[in-house]
Amino acid sequence: MSQTERGETHRVSVDPAATCTPARLPSQQDQRTASSIEAQGKTDGVSEFSFNPEAESGNKVMVVVDDSHEARVALEWALYQVIMSNDTIVLLHVARMDENTDREIDPKAYDLLQTSKNICQQKRPEVRVVTAVREGEDKGVTIVEEAERERVSLLVLGQRKQSFLGRLRMVLAYKGNEIGFVDYCVQNADCMTISVRKRNRRRGGFWINTKSVKNYWLLA
Repeated sequence: MSQTERGETHRVSVDPAATCTPARLPSQQDQRTASSIEAQGKTDGVSEFSFNPEAESGNKVMVVVDDSHEARVALEWALYQVIMSNDTIVLLHVARMDENTDREIDPKAYDLLQTSKNICQQKRPEVRVVTAVREGEDKGVTIVEEAERERVSLLVLGQRKQSFLGRLRMVLAYKGNEIGFVDYCVQNADCMTISVRKRNRRRGGFWINTKSVKNYWLLA
């Protein structure tokens, strides 16, 4: 990546589309994951889900990337559970904007995105990968705006473990903090949004949350 790209003030994106022979295609069970979540939502009287895992032209799936364990879990989950061969993955990293300085975006952000892109290409080489860095004072608002701008079909985020009361306090007092932004995105994004958290090793699987489906246990 050139120095000019790193010096972009508001948004930097890299779009090196890579199409290769598939090394591993999702199983039928993997392909039904998003459909099963959607079905659960419809069972609960929900109809706002717009993600279509069988779209012939492919879906655009955005995964929020940072240096947390939860973000890595969300990326791995998305690669094996919802991403199809003709989909496009948008890896988004949000850098906090500092009004008092004109400094460039930390180069570590680009290194993080490149590492995440490498993971995608190693595990799902047939899938197109796009990376983007966006600056914003409020992480949740920035993610929602970028998901809308990119017209993604699905937004995936890693969810940290939090007690019910702790999560409630974060939602009520949300001010762009590192935990509350996930709940903000789930509740406010126009596209289908899923937060993912890995369960403990003994029980396995994942906790899945959407706007209408809470604590959906997916054994995968």
